Amino acid sequence: MQRKELLLSLSGYVFGVAVIGLLSACASYPSVGSTPGATPPRIVADPENSAQRVWDNPSAFGPVPESLSAKGQQACGALNTKETQFKAIGFHPKAQNFQAQTIVDGGYFCVPK
Repeated sequence: MQRKELLLSLSGYVFGVAVIGLLSACASYPSVGSTPGATPPRIVADPENSAQRVWDNPSAFGPVPESLSAKGQQACGALNTKETQFKAIGFHPKAQNFQAQTIVDGGYFCVPK
């Protein structure tokens, strides 16, 4: 399976974005938890490509709260291309950036629609 991970900066806030590639035309994505984990996810260097950044633990994200749905869709929508549209499937209020600092307003986990 080929992995691609992306980062996005939107309105001064950093949102981590992860995208998992296709395997034999079947999409497979890490799942998020039922609630945000006690240990927040952190952006780290991708072990397969140190120039890219990835979330260290996607399962630490909980579902996107309804009150943040529009903001999550806006953040993930910034990744949209002509061929691929993205949606937020996870949120963590204390997600951490690459410097291990808490991301203001939390981080979103995005996947292709």
